[in-house]
Amino acid sequence: PPPGLHLFLALNHILKGFLEQWPALREWLEGHSIIFMDYFGTTLEGPECSKLLRLLDELERDSPEHCAPFITNMRDFGDVIQACFKTNDLRPDYWDAINKFKASFKVLKDDFGITETVKIHEISVHVGEWCDENQTSLGSYSEHEVEGIHSTFTKVWANYKVKDIQGEAFAKNWYLANLQLNYE
Repeated sequence: PPPGLHLFLALNHILKGFLEQWPALREWLEGHSIIFMDYFGTTLEGPECSKLLRLLDELERDSPEHCAPFITNMRDFGDVIQACFKTNDLRPDYWDAINKFKASFKVLKDDFGITETVKIHEISVHVGEWCDENQTSLGSYSEHEVEGIHSTFTKVWANYKVKDIQGEAFAKNWYLANLQLNYE
């Protein structure tokens, strides 16, 4: 299935274009405790993306008029999330939501030069195809559980960590950390 959790982060690409049009957006986001993380470029993580989608009415009031197509596209993006990404709750109008998102993204592409990334393509084409084929939403097939294990393992690994990855202690401690992770 399309990787819903990672596709949700496509919002970052839309924001990048928005920031080019309105640099004060960064200050606006920070004023609302929406902070970019400095890895894989500069990105918002999932909770920050969700918060931003909840604040679109306020952002629309505060941002310049020429940025309205970005707000429209982010609203349409949020609608696709609601239509296709929730657990066991595929909306009957999911293709309408996807097509609306595609159309508003085309405006960003044509009028602002925003490129279509692989994530945007996945949302625009393959999410709907997968939903057609499986007649369910992506929610139950998300990688949330797998991603969540990273932070849990980091905490466990802190008790076993060995810096010399070539040494015997590393392999032994890696094994022990994984045992602890799987038995707790």
